[in-house]
Amino acid sequence: MKDVSFPPGVVWNRAGAVGILKWVPRDVRAHPDWAGKTIVERSTGTCDRAEGLRRAMRMLIELEDQWAECRRQLGGALVPLDTNMLPEDVAEFADQVDTMVAAEFAADPDDRPKGGEPMPADPAGLVQWAAREIGYEPAPDMLPVLREAVAARLANQPPANEHQRYAAEAAARLAPRPKRRPRRTLDDLIALFEVERLEGGKARRASNYTTATDVLREVVGGGTVLDHIDRDDLRAVRDAILARPLAPASQRKYVRAAATIFGLAVDEGWLPANPALGLAPQRQPKEDEGARRPFTAAELAALFPDAWRLDTAADWMLALGLFQGLRAEEAAQLETSDVERAVGVWVIHVRAWTPTADGGRSYASGKHLKNPASERTLPIHSRIEPALIALADARRAAGERLLLPGVKRWGKEGCYGSVRKDVAARLTAAGVKTERTSHHSLRHNFRDACRAAGIAHGHALALGGWALGKGAEAGYGEGYTPATLKSSIDLLAYPSVGAGPILIEIKGN
Repeated sequence: MKDVSFPPGVVWNRAGAVGILKWVPRDVRAHPDWAGKTIVERSTGTCDRAEGLRRAMRMLIELEDQWAECRRQLGGALVPLDTNMLPEDVAEFADQVDTMVAAEFAADPDDRPKGGEPMPADPAGLVQWAAREIGYEPAPDMLPVLREAVAARLANQPPANEHQRYAAEAAARLAPRPKRRPRRTLDDLIALFEVERLEGGKARRASNYTTATDVLREVVGGGTVLDHIDRDDLRAVRDAILARPLAPASQRKYVRAAATIFGLAVDEGWLPANPALGLAPQRQPKEDEGARRPFTAAELAALFPDAWRLDTAADWMLALGLFQGLRAEEAAQLETSDVERAVGVWVIHVRAWTPTADGGRSYASGKHLKNPASERTLPIHSRIEPALIALADARRAAGERLLLPGVKRWGKEGCYGSVRKDVAARLTAAGVKTERTSHHSLRHNFRDACRAAGIAHGHALALGGWALGKGAEAGYGEGYTPATLKSSIDLLAYPSVGAGPILIEIKGN
């Protein structure tokens, strides 16, 4: 039974397990291994949809590899056509079609070879019919070229005089030829995307695209020509992503990442349209049941008692999330150079680069941001300002680059990966760790505090690193200065947070 959400070739079999069902290609049937066989039907041996889909996709790949080997052993029984055909090859094909058409009108239909197809009544299918009869398999991007050549051959009449010969040659040479798109593969597209969109300090996180590129290569194949990739292929990619044990939000993110990658192909003129656009599933209402929530007043009181401490990186992570609205990775990757006094106020620079001695920018440290709006310069909340300045001074004096003690790069997870467990342990020890609470909950508290304090909408977006909108006016000017935002951020108040002194101990790595 065909499941419409499965990629082509994958089905539920009669026993209720996931399996594959494929027609044996006509040219492969000439091989002894496939003689007399027209359909391949195999079971993955499992009724689990996700595992069955993974096994089925691997079986389909292995099947195609077997057929490719059969074609090689047949030694040219099939002549594939592709965009590397020489003009004389195309002309020869057109001549053959002309001969076949003439023979069809001249011969008795009963004299046709056994198993052959009659010439189509609709001439639009003439090229595909002739190719099948000859034993060719035209590539999709060659069909327009072959149609044009056959049409010209069938319409050609031998010129009767020099004038007609000259006119025919002029018509052939002067007729504009459509510009062809370059022949590019999926690997070419991914390589260009990594250079154009992910390198050079661009405000995008490369790890967001790793899963998408892995699945694209696994399902479609890195060497596949882009013109041969259609919407069904991208549906198969989507299904393979949805079959992975990921949260629904992550699944949507990776499906959209595939669409973003193919958007570059459209931008570069490699494809006329994006075959992956709009394939991401919609958010389901039940997902909101597990969405992140802010900490309650009682939970904040447990995290920040009357005399709370700033000793470890986990302590600082919580404070920077609550009072500065920083995302986890934004806080973890802060450097000592990111805290300084500028235009009269102490600020935190949230950025994906490090300033160099010559006034330039270095992206060698591997810092990254969620999006362009995330890069911002924030005034420091007065509640943690003295402690943060003391921390930055002490770390600089010790020759440390990273601001928080104990933090280091942690592979693809960035700096937060090195303290993630410590933050989780801190929440657990305070009795506030639930399925719906994490460090990110503090950004919800931060946004609610902005509303409660009556902070202007634009100020709140600038402080939290949220996009300022899509209108043209959003891109005008230099934005809010730290001095302007200082009065707003100091309005943020958390009544349940301990009002006593902050105890601080500066620790090294």
